[in-house]
Amino acid sequence: MSHRARLLLSVLVFQTLGCAELFQVHLDAQVDEFLVFGHPDLYEQMVPLSSGDISETTLQIAVTNADRLRLVDARLYVTDSAQEVGEHDTVNFLKSLKIAVRAPGLDERTIAFWNAAAHEDPTEVEFNVLQNVDILPYVEGGMTIRLIPIGIVPSNNVSLEGNLTLRADAL
Repeated sequence: MSHRARLLLSVLVFQTLGCAELFQVHLDAQVDEFLVFGHPDLYEQMVPLSSGDISETTLQIAVTNADRLRLVDARLYVTDSAQEVGEHDTVNFLKSLKIAVRAPGLDERTIAFWNAAAHEDPTEVEFNVLQNVDILPYVEGGMTIRLIPIGIVPSNNVSLEGNLTLRADAL
């Protein structure tokens, strides 16, 4: 019996036995470094950040034979690229942050959020992920990821990068 035939037979046996999530594959994606522009005068005036202050990004994710794709972990980290001598950049200028996905013909969906009140490390954002959101249709439609901040313009430029972990399920 060929490897493919054995695999298909195994899938049929496990589905018959009621194992709904037979195959799971975790995919890691790097969020490229991006810059949040700061200005000391705007910081002093507590000028709010807008979504336009953080660039949207498109992730190239290739998923085949998946029935569902979900975000399971998302983190952002302050990098030292924008730090000047003597500075220690943080995310203290943020009150909250959401990750939303969109694609042509689909409604924008929030897939993760973070609130500063529960935050301990001022150089890292660890998101609470809404794991029940299937983003496979968004990936197939040319997904764009958008960060939606609530906070004020930082006093100086802050650079961040991050990691996303996705789980592809084949039922």
